[in-house]
Amino acid sequence: MQLPVHEIAAELRAAVAAGDRSRLLLKAPTGSGKSTAVPGMLIDAGISGMILVIQPRRMAARLLAGWVAKQRGATLGREVGYAVRFDANYRDDTRLLYLTDGVFQRWIHDDPELHGVGAGGSRWTSRCRGAWICRMARARTCGWW
Repeated sequence: MQLPVHEIAAELRAAVAAGDRSRLLLKAPTGSGKSTAVPGMLIDAGISGMILVIQPRRMAARLLAGWVAKQRGATLGREVGYAVRFDANYRDDTRLLYLTDGVFQRWIHDDPELHGVGAGGSRWTSRCRGAWICRMARARTCGWW
């Protein structure tokens, strides 16, 4: 399935490969592939470590993980997984993890440097509808957000 964000796939890969940016802001309308296609593009672009996609609701995190796993031809809980309150389906070697902001807050409390995380993305809804912020951890010394 071709989504609007696929039109900028080459530019996204170039921005990630250049290594001169630690943050990307992607603004696109609902349904353009920010939460489904962009995280896979980051994996394909060579981001090492786990990529976190923070969702506001448990159902959204679970459903998106299942959809993206199907689209990538992966088994849910292996390459693509999810972590929500009272339920998780991922492994230590999972590359793409959909999680709720509550679970993310617990993770960052337990491990402020988020060891093993290569990038994280969240919908930024407070002021900019339809935006997706991606923070790429280039080194353990760089902060999060």
